[in-house]
Amino acid sequence: MNKLDTIIKEIEELEKQIERKFDNGLRGAIVDKYIKCGRDGCKCDQGYRHGPYPHIQFYDQKGVLRTIYIRKKLGTEYKEKIKENTEFRRVVKVLVRLYMQKRRIEEKLQKQKHE
Repeated sequence: MNKLDTIIKEIEELEKQIERKFDNGLRGAIVDKYIKCGRDGCKCDQGYRHGPYPHIQFYDQKGVLRTIYIRKKLGTEYKEKIKENTEFRRVVKVLVRLYMQKRRIEEKLQKQKHE
């Protein structure tokens, strides 16, 4: 089996892996934050924070770190969706690299045929 066949086989396997999947738009990480509420006389005034509360941290298009609160009940669900999306995006990156390698090899073979 030559290199081109190996790449084609790898591409087919990865395409099957992400079949019917899509980029759900979730990026970042789930972090637990301790919050200061701001009420006068609350224990958080003395350094004891409320929490932990789950948040999603991510970088927006301008490169600014953003934090969004998510409900505790949904923390595991969001964590799973972020994990799935991270894996999907990783596979897509590998596929792009393999497509480029395949194209280069095919171009080389075309040049060799014409010589």
